[in-house]
Amino acid sequence: MSKLKLLLVCVGLIIAASSSAQRQQNLVPFQEKVKTAMALDFRTEADTKRDRNLDPIRALDFWVMKGDMKVVEFAPLVVGIPRF
Repeated sequence: MSKLKLLLVCVGLIIAASSSAQRQQNLVPFQEKVKTAMALDFRTEADTKRDRNLDPIRALDFWVMKGDMKVVEFAPLVVGIPRF
């Protein structure tokens, strides 16, 4: 029975990955703007590394963000903050 569960998990991951890739190709105009903003030169390497985990395009889509709304990052995850 555990082989069947493993097979189902693998199939689920493959489907999720392929649908995610397909969604990235069929972006609506707002998502295109987000993608363009993510590629701006002033973003640091640390910012672009965080994109892999945060997936801003999907996150903003989840929150039903629109082009006239603003997003503020209140407290980004910072590793290595000194403790006082």
